[in-house]
Parts: sequence; structure tokens; C-alpha cells
Amino acid sequence: MQFARVFVLIIAGLSAAGTATAQMQYTLDGTPTGLEEEIRWRVNRGRFDVVSENLTRGTAYTNLPASSGPLAPNLDITLAARHQSEDMAKANKFQHETVPGSLYYNATNQPNPWDRMLAEGYSWNNAGENIAAGYSGSEAVYVGWWNSSGHRANMYNSALREIGNGYYYLSSATYRAYYTMDLGTSAGNCFFTDTLFRDANGNGTYEQSEAVAGVTIRLQVGSAFTGYYDVSTDVGSFAIPIQSIAGNTTVQVVLSNSTAASLTLSIPRDYSNYSTVSLAPNESRVYGTFIRPASAR
Repeated sequence: MQFARVFVLIIAGLSAAGTATAQMQYTLDGTPTGLEEEIRWRVNRGRFDVVSENLTRGTAYTNLPASSGPLAPNLDITLAARHQSEDMAKANKFQHETVPGSLYYNATNQPNPWDRMLAEGYSWNNAGENIAAGYSGSEAVYVGWWNSSGHRANMYNSALREIGNGYYYLSSATYRAYYTMDLGTSAGNCFFTDTLFRDANGNGTYEQSEAVAGVTIRLQVGSAFTGYYDVSTDVGSFAIPIQSIAGNTTVQVVLSNSTAASLTLSIPRDYSNYSTVSLAPNESRVYGTFIRPASAR
């Protein structure tokens, strides 16, 4: 599931009323960097609406699902991606294979991207990887991948549900800037996930400087909260597992300002349109609903 872009914004202004139950914060999403989150946001916006993504990019690719669920950040595969980018830069290599003399992995016994993911603790069912080098930032590298059929197919594979982006810069390396995107699916895990930000410049695009941290996101079924919640990170990322919620269940989304300052959020209503939501310090709101699909995808 994808935050905001898939739930109907019809309950704004109500107070949260969920029954207090034992909850755990989901922490396996880790803490992406701003650049890593900018890439994830671009991929997830495109996965939500491929027709609009084609219009934005001036392309007409037809080999993609019209819409797919978003990719949640995952700490284990983020580490695998970061380490691969660092290894490539320091060895002055550009390859999917584990770099000989890797600082983190055995190139003989762990030669493949999925071997590196497994070494970091990610038990995958499906896995893929994109690499790039020499691009000037998140927009440039994403567009480079978008315009490459194999890389685009990886990013838009609806069977994949988690992502880890890793960036490393080394001025002495041939390409200087190295990017790795690792993608995977583990067991039946699926997520309610997005990026919280305020679109301060009105360009409709997430930028790391616009991130909103400190918002607690809870999911409510009936009168009870579900088992996990999350708090938006410094770059606005969050993820909540939803595989334990029965298919076709209506789920309410509760936003709570965990900070001492008033916060303003730009909540996307679709690919390019936003609603503005304000939260006073310690204020909670039920802000919308979504229906947990019968299929985990």
C-alpha cells in the first residue's frame, strides 16, 4: 500500500480514537539518507501511475504494470547497496559482481547481489539490482534507469516490495559518484509506506530539504490499532508492515504530531495534486482510509 496516494481523504479533522493496544515501532526500514529517499520517492510516484510518469518523462513505455504498490525502505538491503557502491568506487570498478577485495563480502562465495543481501540478513524470495555511476543526483540517476529497459523493469516489478539505495562519492574514482539500488521481496511482507514532506516550493516533487520528521503514523482497524506503528525519519520516510491485516479490510490512518512545533504536510491526492494538512503539537488526526487488498501486491 502507498500512503496518501491510495487512501481516500474523507475523514480529516477528526480526533484519533483507536483503542490503546501494545504496539511496536517498525525499525527494519532503517534511516535512509536524503538522496536515497529522493530516489525512492521518484520510483514510488512512478509505480503509482505509469501513464503520468510517461507523460512527465516524455516517453511511451508500455512494458510496465499500470500501477504497482510502493517499495518500502529496508535497512538490510540498503546496507548491501551502500557497500556495493563503496566497493566499486574504491576499487574503481563498475559491476554487479562483488568486487574482488571487497571490504564487506567474499567475492568468491558471495559473488551476486542477492548473496550480499543475504549476508546483511535479508532472506529474499525475489531480488534485483540496478547500478549506475557518474550521474549528478537523484533525478539524473533515476531518469537514466527509467530510460533503460532492464533497469526500468527492475524498478517497476510489482513482485518486489522493498528497496535499498546506496550512494558513494570518491573524487579519485573514474566516475566519482556511484549508485546501487537493491530490490527484494521477503516472505509475504508488504507495507504501508511513503515519504512525508511539505512541498515548500510548489514544484510537486519531494526534495530532502522539505522532509517532515517526527510524525507518528498508526493504522486502525475498527476501534483497535494494529501491531506496528512508525515515526517519520529526518528525511520523511516511514513504513508499516500490513501483511497481518486481513485482505479487503478497511484501515484508517492516524497521524500524530510527536514534536513541540506545528507541522504542515503536503499529502498527495494523486500523481501531481496535493492536499495541505496542518498538525498542532501533540495533535492526532484520523486522516483517511484505505482497503487492504486481498493480494499482497
